[in-house]
Amino acid sequence: MEFATQFDAVEGDVLQLVTMLGVSNDAFVGLHVPLFEAGMPVEGDMTSFALLYDAGSEPNEPFGHGENQPGSRSGGDDEGASVHVFVPDDAGNAPPAVDQMLRITLRRVMP
Repeated sequence: MEFATQFDAVEGDVLQLVTMLGVSNDAFVGLHVPLFEAGMPVEGDMTSFALLYDAGSEPNEPFGHGENQPGSRSGGDDEGASVHVFVPDDAGNAPPAVDQMLRITLRRVMP
């Protein structure tokens, strides 16, 4: 699947992108990058700047499995509702790297 959009930007603008991971109970990817650097538009692969976050709304489970995953929503106790960068849990459950799930590319389009 691919999604593309176009927008106008001026120096000082930033791109902020947030998308939930549908195979998780409360994980999402966030990106915040400046669109200009030294007066020139930024272009290329921005995936490495994206971070995987945990909303902290439910206990973590392996991606795609567990009672708190989409499709089996029974709810669950929260983790303190503190948004934080996702880290593996004590059992070693870790999500795939962001670049294994999506790619974010900026390309300058001339009018």
